[in-house]
Amino acid sequence: YSNEVWHQGFEGGQYAQRKGMEQKLGTGDDARFCFLAQRTKFISKTFKEVFGAEKSRVNIVIASQVVNPDVTIRILACQEVHKEIEYLALGPYFGAPLTKGDTQQDSDLLSIDEVMKSGLKEGIRNNIQLVKEHKAIADKYNLKIAAYEAGQGIWAPGGDQKLQQELAVQINRDSRMEHLYLDYLRAMRSAGIELINHFTIIGQYGRYGSWGLLEANDVDPLKSPKFRGVTKFIEETKTC
Repeated sequence: YSNEVWHQGFEGGQYAQRKGMEQKLGTGDDARFCFLAQRTKFISKTFKEVFGAEKSRVNIVIASQVVNPDVTIRILACQEVHKEIEYLALGPYFGAPLTKGDTQQDSDLLSIDEVMKSGLKEGIRNNIQLVKEHKAIADKYNLKIAAYEAGQGIWAPGGDQKLQQELAVQINRDSRMEHLYLDYLRAMRSAGIELINHFTIIGQYGRYGSWGLLEANDVDPLKSPKFRGVTKFIEETKTC
């Protein structure tokens, strides 16, 4: 019904919460988690029935919240959904505070070197530790791990905090991002993630994020550090 049904920030999650409560599938957040499980089971059975003898081609994915392994435990416990899926998927973005003490005030702005040399590296380490925790949970059910979204998630507040917004863009253009991306992608693979879907390929950088590997269709890909890092990782790991 939506992206990231495990939370209620989107309409789909709100819908799942209402339906879970109506059907008395659980209390609190468990109502939403179990409705997600219920519908995922239905989708899985429907697709596999249609594919019949070729149902092995179908891989069903259920998504969870990377920063909260308890959400994964609770989703997979609902209605034995783990028996009907092949993948647990996460959104393991990495990032770092842009201000001292994470005050989110421009007056406390960190330098680009402080963020690049320590903040982002720590962010990757913390992120991978969370992935490993989810992997341990998935292993109990013989599930594979995927990243339904991935990449840098350097966030700057809106409003008047323009120095942070500018710093976030500068970081994404910095040549050091190539090696950070390589370290990040290699670490995710080593932690057990089998499929990685980067968000996104092309997107303009600005106050709402710098998500694209490229900033526009007509830019030279070789001048984008993030693009270089991803393509080098693909070259390292390609199997076809």
